[in-house]
Amino acid sequence: MKLNLKSKTIISIVAFIAVFLTLILVATFLDFEVSEFLTKKALPEGEYFATDFFGVMFECIGSTPIYFAIAFALCVLFWASLRLLTKKNKPLGITLAVILAIGVVVAFWYSLKDTMGYVFEHAIARSNFEHFEALDKLEHSAALYGIEAAFGLIMATLAIFATMHFKEATLKKLLKFVLVTAVGLAVANVLIMIIKDPVGRMRYRAIQSDLGDSLIKSGQLQGYTEWYKSNGQPNAGILKLFEETYHVEDAFKSFPSGHTCAAGSVYCIMLLPDILEFKNNKVKTALCWTLPVVFTALVGLSRIMVGAHYLSDVTIGGTLSFLCIMISREIFVSKGLHFKVLFKSYNESKLASDITGELPEESISELDEEIRQTETAEEAQTEVAEDIPQAPAETEVKD
Repeated sequence: MKLNLKSKTIISIVAFIAVFLTLILVATFLDFEVSEFLTKKALPEGEYFATDFFGVMFECIGSTPIYFAIAFALCVLFWASLRLLTKKNKPLGITLAVILAIGVVVAFWYSLKDTMGYVFEHAIARSNFEHFEALDKLEHSAALYGIEAAFGLIMATLAIFATMHFKEATLKKLLKFVLVTAVGLAVANVLIMIIKDPVGRMRYRAIQSDLGDSLIKSGQLQGYTEWYKSNGQPNAGILKLFEETYHVEDAFKSFPSGHTCAAGSVYCIMLLPDILEFKNNKVKTALCWTLPVVFTALVGLSRIMVGAHYLSDVTIGGTLSFLCIMISREIFVSKGLHFKVLFKSYNESKLASDITGELPEESISELDEEIRQTETAEEAQTEVAEDIPQAPAETEVKD
């Protein structure tokens, strides 16, 4: 049975709500127990940093999608500036293209810089913080900055050349992708930053660390709190203790998960079937919808395993990314289509034409048939008219 758009929309919303409520309910009652179970083989007792391969790997690369999404968006804007804007204002187009090319380099540069930051963090921890000064100096050395910059330049060059064959029509469509991605990711990440400080939730690994355990037992810290409670940040003295002991500044910023939110940048791939109009290709569409969910889930799982977050943290972090991108998609691409079919009685063909500015295939076929019939009728009338003898023209009578 073929479902109409309204049915598909309702099923999608119900499925999303069901999954979200299941996860958040489990997290509400079993957050701490889930973390205890998943960190058993990954987080050594009394330590702040995990040693598990899976957890550490995704901790290091989990945030990279947001930089890659930014880089791709800037590549689209780069070629749009050169091919579209230069036709109207050549100096402005070229100037903007140069700025955007630099932006692509910076985006890739920061993707490696972010990864290396986590690599050095774990390297320092595994040396029992004895080589902190030497490793910290290396992390901030000119040599490493040069490597990161070279990586950014090479990746930017490859990305720009990889996107150079996009046709003008494709670039125009992808400008919507850029808009939706920019708005969605900006809103999601700003919300994460706004929420973290006032909630002030203590990370699981901070609780189970030797320092955290001693502070909780002495009554200086409460320890575990539910995700919906606002604790605020502890006093400066406690923050300084964690910074001096483990060289971290975010021991009390567990909720929500910024890492999972950044990983959720891959949800922008879900826009491609709509924007590039290949929704009829079921394989491509399925991949665009399933791969982002799988990747974000893996990052979320890894964040729990290393003790950085609880189930509720990653659920909210990933959901924020998803919702912000989907709402942005609804506003800028679908133009409220799914809300209209839910709350109003609309003809789907009319809705599709209102949104795209084009007629759907069924309407086009009907219109073609109508035009063909009209043309046939006109030809028949012409033939009949030609067969009828013409009356002689009246002769003008002169006086």
